[in-house]
Amino acid sequence: MVNYFGTRIFRLDNPGRIDEIGLVFPTVDISRTGRDGVEYIIREIHEEDYVGVSEVYANAFPELRNTSYDGFTRAECYPDILQNRNTRILVADRSGIIPATSTIILNPQNMSAELALVVVSPEYQGTGLGSILFDESMTAIENAGTEYVCAFCETFDTKTQRLCEKHEFRRVGVMQGPILASLFGDPSRYYRAQTVYYEKLLGSADRLLQSQTAVLGPFYYLKKTLGRMLGNFQPTSYPRFWGI
Repeated sequence: MVNYFGTRIFRLDNPGRIDEIGLVFPTVDISRTGRDGVEYIIREIHEEDYVGVSEVYANAFPELRNTSYDGFTRAECYPDILQNRNTRILVADRSGIIPATSTIILNPQNMSAELALVVVSPEYQGTGLGSILFDESMTAIENAGTEYVCAFCETFDTKTQRLCEKHEFRRVGVMQGPILASLFGDPSRYYRAQTVYYEKLLGSADRLLQSQTAVLGPFYYLKKTLGRMLGNFQPTSYPRFWGI
């Protein structure tokens, strides 16, 4: 059984036609072996997992409390979280024990997704579960038909940064993240995280970009050369949204 998210958008590879397209999130149910030699089942969250998943987030990422992600640390919030059919949560299941989880937020209108909150319980860190969940989340995102995926992590989260680089994400920059805690109980004084922003093009979007780069690359060189010669001259014979 699959979930279909339909929308109508213009496709850059055929801008004269509107296609009915959508994201089809695949069924995720696969066995993977961790570095500890234990077999884990990677699957979507079930109702009986709510307590275990909330404990993973509360214990491994306590900074989520009192932020916009606070609901992930409380089991009673999961029915509301999952009521949004664009949110998918994957878990690693070890005979009913949930030691790791990840969240995928789909955006069907833009054929995009965010990979968020890949978290492993402290006692299971070092087993490779973070890498396994990241891999399986990316596989599900790609198989859903997504054309763009982004990921965010804190500057101190070097493990996630390495995983993003392994999967050939582009590091966009560092920005101010969520407010994680107030200082000395004073709400006007707070600690704000610094967040690293990654992005990656997938499927037809990546192929389209490569073809545009190959065709329009000489125009970019010509633009730079003429710009040096003629000052503010800006050739407009090609669409500016191509980012060149």
